[in-house]
This record gives sequence, C-alpha cells and structure tokens, in this order.
Amino acid sequence: MSTLGEVPSGSAAQQAALISAQPPAADEPQMSRAGRVLLGFLPEEQAPLAMTGRRHGQPLTVEQVQALSATRRAVRERPEGLDQTDVIRPAPPELDDYILRLRSSGVADAHFNEGWQVALADLPRLGAFQPHVLVDSATDRVAGIDVDDLVDIATVTLPLVPAQPVAPTLDESKKTFVVSSANPNLRVTGMFAAQVDPNRPEAVGMGFSVQVLPSFVQVASLNGRYFVRDGYHRTIGLVQRGVRYAPVFVHDEIPHGQLVPPGMLPFEVYTGTRPAVVADYWDESVSRSLPVPVTHKVIMIQATEIDVIG
Repeated sequence: MSTLGEVPSGSAAQQAALISAQPPAADEPQMSRAGRVLLGFLPEEQAPLAMTGRRHGQPLTVEQVQALSATRRAVRERPEGLDQTDVIRPAPPELDDYILRLRSSGVADAHFNEGWQVALADLPRLGAFQPHVLVDSATDRVAGIDVDDLVDIATVTLPLVPAQPVAPTLDESKKTFVVSSANPNLRVTGMFAAQVDPNRPEAVGMGFSVQVLPSFVQVASLNGRYFVRDGYHRTIGLVQRGVRYAPVFVHDEIPHGQLVPPGMLPFEVYTGTRPAVVADYWDESVSRSLPVPVTHKVIMIQATEIDVIG
C-alpha cells in the first residue's frame, strides 16, 4: 500500500487504470463552488473524490492523475520542518484604541475571558488543517479594505459588530421551526421553559435560543506549532491580497479536541514534518482549483405529541 503523499509506480495511464478499477457506485451530485484544495496533502482515498467532485466510482483522467502525482511529489520533496520564528508578534500601539473598543463592545467577552489575546500573526506561515476553501468567500470577505491599514484589517479579522439575527421559518403542519445559514457558526446557544403569555398563565413556553456566534480569526498552538483555528476564508483572502501580518486572536496550547473539528486533514499531516501552511492554498505545486461541495448549517426544532400507554 502506498503511503501518504505517494501514488503507485508506473505510467500515468497505468495509475489512472488502477484508480478507475475501484468498484463503481452511484454518483453523488452536489451543489459546488470554485475552491482551492490542498490536494498534495489529502489522504490517498480522499484525493480522487476531491478531483471528481465527490462522485464515487468516477475514474480519473490521465491529466488528473498526473496533477495528483505532481502535488504529492512536491509535498514529499519539501525540506522537513516548519520555521515559525516570530510567527506571533505583540499588537502594536496603533491597535490599542481598536482593542479597547473590542473589549468594550462585548462581542468578544467569551474570548477575553478564556485567555485569548489580540496579537499579530504571520498569516502565510500559519499551519493549516482545513482541506479546502471557497475562492469567492475568501475574496469577498476582504474586498474593499485597505491592506496597508492594520485597523482596517482588524475590522474584518476582529469585527466589532455582532452577527445578524437569524430568521426562522415555521412549518405549522409539522410544528417545526427551521433555521438555515451558510455560516457554520450557527449554534443552539441555550434553552428555556417559562410563562410567555400573561393572559394564559397555565401555558408554558419551551424552546431553544439559536444564533450565529461572533466569528473572529483565531490562531492557536498545539505542541508549539501555530494553526489557524477559525477564519480560514478571511485569512486566505488576506494572503491573496499580499497581507502578511494581521491582527488576530491568539491562544497558546489548547487541547487538540478544541482546536481541530472533524473532517480535517489527518493528524499526522498537520503535525508532521512537512505540514500544510496557509500560503499553500495558493501554491499551485501542492494545491489545485477544484469544485468543492457547498454546505449549509440547518437547525430544526420540532414539537412532537405522543400518546403513551401506561
């Protein structure tokens, strides 16, 4: 079995035949958008799916196999290690007023209370574990800002304004509220049971509070290596525009389970000797422009009436 970053030996045509020989399965068409995929870092079983838009059983073309082989070879031939000297720097005085406003706004109270601090991070050299990013989200999130103004950059990386309130829809026939958002920070944040109608004291309201949590660019370390924890699209967009150091929230040594969500690159990849970094999303030697599936976060809250015997 080939190891991570390698493909079977032989010609590109032979490799394509090997991949296409996998048992066929039904296509899984999904809505997709243009993305940048860290192709050279993907596990061997996931890379063909990324190249075919997650259509199981669809064979790779000779050109696709050649691209996959090239990106894996580029990763394999990199020097070992990741130099992150001075990757984190103290926030300069020009950000003092903005940080004060951020503290007084209340939107980042949870971060400050949990020990996060505002600092400058060298974006291109930060470790990355997210397999892909959406190109339009990366560019749109940083459009119109002055990339030479740290305060203007901070309005994107550390926004003072809370997220817009969610707008649920109601299916009365199914007694179901539905909230949908493209923002993955949509969360159930609380629950309640209380009297809600003073004219009907015998009636009790029960439910859940739902909101899009404030989203900041977060950088955290694991075993001495700093990674982007949240805010990948803004980070990638800033790097594309030539930004190096940007104000972010930084936290040292948080547990692995709090750093990396499910579905990311393998642990041995982002903690290994040749890890992916933020600059790699735009590096054609190890990544590629490919369609990636679009996901939405959906929360459904339903009231169900059941008659129980006994």
